[in-house]
Amino acid sequence: MSGVWLGAIASLGGVIVGAIATYLSQVLLWKRTTRRELYGSFVGRSNICRDQFLDLAWAIRRKLPATERSERWEKANAQIAEVSSLAAQVSMIANTKTRNTAEALDRNLSELKDELYTHSRDGTTPKPASAYLDAYSTVLRNFITAAGRELGIARAPQKNTEA
Repeated sequence: MSGVWLGAIASLGGVIVGAIATYLSQVLLWKRTTRRELYGSFVGRSNICRDQFLDLAWAIRRKLPATERSERWEKANAQIAEVSSLAAQVSMIANTKTRNTAEALDRNLSELKDELYTHSRDGTTPKPASAYLDAYSTVLRNFITAAGRELGIARAPQKNTEA
């Protein structure tokens, strides 16, 4: 009689262990997928924001009329608000390295906004786009590297195509 109960208890134990293992693996997969989507959105929105600010810098350098610069400011401000929102979300779920690099990327765009505001207000000429792109590319690359490590995504080395 005890053999019947022992088999039933062992089977029940196996079902419970299997259910817990499946649940934990699904939770980890969900977290990884959620992070990957959030980090991708953050990078995409940051790139759009950067482009909006570079367009604004071009308008300031060309001394376009205030109405045209105002339109560009509105677009850029809407994008920086989205980037800051996504950066806050990244900060809530990311590991320390990814969080720090996300904050650096957000800060880079905020500093660009402040610098362009100063140029717009006092009529001075912003730096060439390449200067802004170089600084942005560095912080973007740092974020992508940190996020990739957190997510366990290995990037294949790039082949040199130059002959």
